[in-house]
Amino acid sequence: MLSAPNTVRRQCPAAGFPACRFWGRLVALLVCFLLGTVFVVARQQENEFWKAARQGDLETVRTLLAKGVDVNTRFRYGATALS
Repeated sequence: MLSAPNTVRRQCPAAGFPACRFWGRLVALLVCFLLGTVFVVARQQENEFWKAARQGDLETVRTLLAKGVDVNTRFRYGATALS
């Protein structure tokens, strides 16, 4: 009969201690913060794009498109900036 190889489970050196849980939670919190920041910045650029398109500010529209703003972003009531 073949036996399964021994698997070593890697754990935090201080597994079960508050310090280990602290660092795990801190990393999770930092990841959430960074993702939230990226979302807010993207949303601000989309709002600037909407405003520039509605005002006919072609230079700002081109700048925001060069930064990667999606031209098909839907705003209130399902409208796009170019509709």
